[in-house]
Amino acid sequence: MKFADPTNDIAFKKIFGDQNQPEILISFLNAIFGFQDAQLINNIFIVNPYQVPKIAALTGSLPMSLVIHLPSK
Repeated sequence: MKFADPTNDIAFKKIFGDQNQPEILISFLNAIFGFQDAQLINNIFIVNPYQVPKIAALTGSLPMSLVIHLPSK
């Protein structure tokens, strides 16, 4: 079985940009940033994982917009 390479832009967005399963991206971000306990990201809104750039030269990398809700202290 062949798996998608998450370092590929399109594969990353397919894995972590699913608006119906934000817990995958939340878990990834908490692990990358080392958040624990009160710091944990608990809610995220993926605006649009497949925004197409207006400049043709930028088509090699597609931006992904997020709204991250961090817990208040």
